[in-house]
Amino acid sequence: MIRSRLLAPALAGVTALALAVTTTLAETVTLTPAQMRVVASESVVKGLTRQGYDLASALLKRDSDDVEALLIHSRAARDLGKLEEAETSARRAWSLAADKPEKYAAAKAIAQALSSQRKRTRAQLWLRRAAHHAPSDLSRNLAIRDFQYVRSRNPWSTHLSFNIAPSDNINNGSQSQTTELFGLPLQFALSGTSRALSGTEVSLGFDTRYRLVETERGTLHATFGLDHRTYALSAEARRQAPGTRGSDFNTTQATVGLKARTALTEDRRLNWSGNLDTGRAWYAGDPYLDFVRVGTGLSYGLSPRSLVQAEVTQEWQTGIAPRPDADIARLRAGFAHLLPGGSRIDLSLGWEESQSAATYLDYTRRDASLRLALGKPVWGTQVSFGVNASEKHHDMSGLTGGVRTETTFGADMTVVFPKLDMMGFVPSVTLRASRTDGTIDLLDKSETGIGFGIKSAF
Repeated sequence: MIRSRLLAPALAGVTALALAVTTTLAETVTLTPAQMRVVASESVVKGLTRQGYDLASALLKRDSDDVEALLIHSRAARDLGKLEEAETSARRAWSLAADKPEKYAAAKAIAQALSSQRKRTRAQLWLRRAAHHAPSDLSRNLAIRDFQYVRSRNPWSTHLSFNIAPSDNINNGSQSQTTELFGLPLQFALSGTSRALSGTEVSLGFDTRYRLVETERGTLHATFGLDHRTYALSAEARRQAPGTRGSDFNTTQATVGLKARTALTEDRRLNWSGNLDTGRAWYAGDPYLDFVRVGTGLSYGLSPRSLVQAEVTQEWQTGIAPRPDADIARLRAGFAHLLPGGSRIDLSLGWEESQSAATYLDYTRRDASLRLALGKPVWGTQVSFGVNASEKHHDMSGLTGGVRTETTFGADMTVVFPKLDMMGFVPSVTLRASRTDGTIDLLDKSETGIGFGIKSAF
């Protein structure tokens, strides 16, 4: 049996540190600091945690800025249940780290200490830092693997979104300057705010959920979401609509709810989901409507590469004067397929019916969209394309005195730049264009724009 004890330095100014390892034969071995680091590290790996902890502590008494000793001390302290001490040592190692390998190791050590204290959201942030400072692709993949594991254990899940999108039609205005109204054979001039205004949209999104229940087959989450869009008008738009501000078109929506999901079959190919949400929307800073939404859906894996899904939702909107009430039913079906080479194709079909005492809120709408995400990088970027079409039909319109129909076609392309990764977040650019043709000139609209966003790489 081997026992270890630490001997204090015999003489001042001696750089080698002596360690006496006493065996049953009373044999003594003197180790240098470098050798002590190796023995301490191997002790922790082999499960001799107390020995590794004592050796690392001795090294830190000799030099409190010894990064390697701090990392060993952090790991040993965590294994011994000294979690706050483990975090302290790891954070000091981070503050002293001078290169990528040291920063990577320190960030992972902090994450491990935080995760052991059930501070998993903060642990995820430090694993993003570890991935950012990874000295190799293998190290980065290990940090991402650990991030995904911690995320699966974390009852909290949060998603942030940020986009800046210059556009030639931020207010969904008409491209015409005059229009016929009320069935009269006259041309009425449209106000500046009724016509398309150019400017820039800035959107911020925050979504978080907390896992209330988890079983072998399903989960139940409490959810909260907040979305805000604000606008800045161009100089041309300000000349077109004097006195109008971008904030006049601001929208905000807050939502709270419950979301459930469960596998209906042993092989988990058939899954059910359901949600119940309530919230409020604001327009131009003023309360606009309250809503309650309930939805249910099914998804089925046709094969390891193909998935079909369908969802039904019902929404009750209570308008805040002067906005009228509306009841909206929606049905959506989708198909996703992974092509050879890693490309993915998504098809979505939708139907919506809104019932209201206000004619402009009483309509049916149908839409279709097709999206292709390329599996292979294009000049180091990830590229996807999308096209969409929709038709909105009103049996009666206060603008035309008869049937009102709007047909819209759109297309977009998104490019993501993985090489510009910053702590697991990557920038994206979206180019988009759409055109709407209606039964009167007022309904004719077009929009082109470019959006700059940030998304998580993992």
